[in-house]
Amino acid sequence: MPPYWPWVQANRARTQTLDSETPKVEMGTGDAYCSEIIPELSQEPPESTSVDSPELARFSLFDSITTLLKNASEAQPIVIVLEDLYWADNSTLLLLEFIGQ
Repeated sequence: MPPYWPWVQANRARTQTLDSETPKVEMGTGDAYCSEIIPELSQEPPESTSVDSPELARFSLFDSITTLLKNASEAQPIVIVLEDLYWADNSTLLLLEFIGQ
């Protein structure tokens, strides 16, 4: 599986039920980071998100996904079930840990 696959699947399924503007509002300023791994969240091609270090890029991505989920849950509660987590890649687990903090 590609990195962040459970997060991609959960957001894709949710996005299919929304109008075209809602994901953009929920992503806020992190739309470029979110749409890099979940292109369906944006109607436009993802912008380049070049940064100085991989650590800063990962933090920006994690912060953007967390903001997206937080903003989305304000409109309606969200429950995400991640099955078979022992198969998850390290990136997926790091994002889960970040969201849980």
